[in-house]
Amino acid sequence: MSAEKLGEKIRALRKRRAMTQSELCGGFITRNMLSRIETGAAMPSLETLLYIAERLEISPGWLIDDDAELSGYEKSRFTAAVKALYKEKKYAECAQECRSAPEDFFDDELYVIAADSMYEAAQACLRDGSLTSAEELFSLSLEFAARGLLRLSALQESAMLYLDYIRYIYAGSRLRDDLSGTELPNRLPPYEGAECLRLNKLIKDGKVELARALFELAPLGLACAEQVSATLALADGDIDGAERRYRELVRSAALPVEIMYITCSELEVIARQKDNYKLAYSCAEKKLELIGLAGK
Repeated sequence: MSAEKLGEKIRALRKRRAMTQSELCGGFITRNMLSRIETGAAMPSLETLLYIAERLEISPGWLIDDDAELSGYEKSRFTAAVKALYKEKKYAECAQECRSAPEDFFDDELYVIAADSMYEAAQACLRDGSLTSAEELFSLSLEFAARGLLRLSALQESAMLYLDYIRYIYAGSRLRDDLSGTELPNRLPPYEGAECLRLNKLIKDGKVELARALFELAPLGLACAEQVSATLALADGDIDGAERRYRELVRSAALPVEIMYITCSELEVIARQKDNYKLAYSCAEKKLELIGLAGK
C-alpha cells in the first residue's frame, strides 16, 4: 500500500472517531509526524502503525489492506457491536448505536433488533418516569419496525398503545392531574400505571362502586394498590385516612410518575382545605420536580 493511501485511511478513520490529531498522537508520536503520515509524506514504522491501529481500535491488517474500505469495516463493526449489546440485553446502549448509524448499515435482522431495543428502552424510561424519552423511543421503535420487510405487528400495536397513553398523561409537556372531563384512550397498555390511572378516573367520574369492584381484580403492586385505596377513602369522605395514605406514598416515592403527580395534587388540595400551607407548598414543589423528571 502506498503511503498516500495509508495516510488517507488513517485520517478518515480518525475523523470518523471524532479524534483530534493530539488525541491520536497521545505521547507516542508528534503531531508533525502524524500530519506527515496522514498526508502521505511519510510511511509509519511497524511500531507506529501498531500504535495507531490500537488507538483507532482497528486491526493493523485492515489499515494496510488495499481492498479494505472504511464503510465496509464500519458496517461489520456496527453489526457485531449491536448484536452483542442486544444479546446482553443492554437495550438503551443498543438503541443509541442504532440511532446514530447510517441507513445503509441495516438489514432486516438489524431493523428488528433496533425496533425491539428501542421498545425495551422506552419501557425502561417509562418505568423511570422519563416520559419525553419514552415517547421518543416508542416512536422510533415504530419507525424502525416499518423499515424492514419482516412484520412486527405485535410490537407495533403495543408501542402505539404506550404512545397513546403517554400522550394522554403528558399532554403539552405537562403531567395531567385533573382526569374529569377527559377521555382515556380506547385501549390501555398492559402497564400498572395505566390500570391505576383508569381506576382513579372512574372514581373521579363518580363511578366509585365500579372502581371498587374492578380494584378487587386489578393486578396492582403494593404502592399503586395503596394509592387507589387512598382515593377510594377520599371518595368515601375519609379525608384524614386519605391524607395519611397519600403522605406515606409521597414519602415512599414508589409510584409511577403520572400517579405520583395525581397523588401530590390530591394531597395539596387536602392540605389547603386544612390550611396546612407548609404541606401544600411541599406538594407543589414535588409536582415541579415530577414535571422535570417527566421532561427527561
